[in-house]
Amino acid sequence: LVAWATAWFLILYIPHLLTFYRNGFVFLASDRALYLSGISVFLLVSATVIGIATRIRSMKTPVMAGCVIVVGSLAVLSHTQAKIWETSESLARHPESLGVQHTLFLNNAGATLQMQGRLEEAIEAYMKAAELGLPQAHYNAGKMYAANGNPGKAMMLYEAGIEAARKRGVHGTPDLATHFAAAGILLNQGRVEEGMKILHDATVLAPKNSPAHLNFGIQLLKLNQVKLAADHLKQATELNRYSAAAHFHLARALQELGHSKEAIQAVRRTLQIDPEYEGARGLLFELERS
Repeated sequence: LVAWATAWFLILYIPHLLTFYRNGFVFLASDRALYLSGISVFLLVSATVIGIATRIRSMKTPVMAGCVIVVGSLAVLSHTQAKIWETSESLARHPESLGVQHTLFLNNAGATLQMQGRLEEAIEAYMKAAELGLPQAHYNAGKMYAANGNPGKAMMLYEAGIEAARKRGVHGTPDLATHFAAAGILLNQGRVEEGMKILHDATVLAPKNSPAHLNFGIQLLKLNQVKLAADHLKQATELNRYSAAAHFHLARALQELGHSKEAIQAVRRTLQIDPEYEGARGLLFELERS
């Protein structure tokens, strides 16, 4: 029985261990990891308790009393734990209520407060998360300042987010959001060299990140640096075979280089991924006619 319960627990728990590392954070525990695997523990305890009560009749009353106490205690604890999950805000703020300042939960709290329209509280939560070094928190706060008509403050936060990404490392596309936002502002201001440097830095900082190569490639294409653009866009498609945007812009670059056959393949792949991708059908028609 013990071997069976142990096997049940491990078989249903081990898959959660495969996702312990996400976006640069280590998750050592999760409530949902025990929903199914924990059943084995209760079955083992129940079988043991029933066995004792059946074999030793004098233990029946104490065992039953103990069961009532244990089940009652677990019911109270379950009710308390469920309150943590009552709303997105209660979940995000739970570590803070325990005296723990964690950047991920502060950022999540900011997102929840922003959705509720509590903008000042949202910015406060984002800023706390940013101070703890989360690049995407810099982006979220900066985006709110930009929307409120304060682009200068937004740019300062984006620049701080870029530095935070350098220190922390890039663990996913959200960590590059400040790069893309800052480059966009600079390019719109005509400060092309500065904007392109930031986009290039993103590809160096995260060489395996498809959106980094995609954004850099698109801007290179606009600057008529077609060969270099094609190289980065090809990397974007190799890193993410399901990026319709990467395949479409690669097709445009290949068309400019005169590689019509490869361009047709790329734009057809775009349409396989997203049949409604804007401009793809027109580009395919143009390529097939040429």
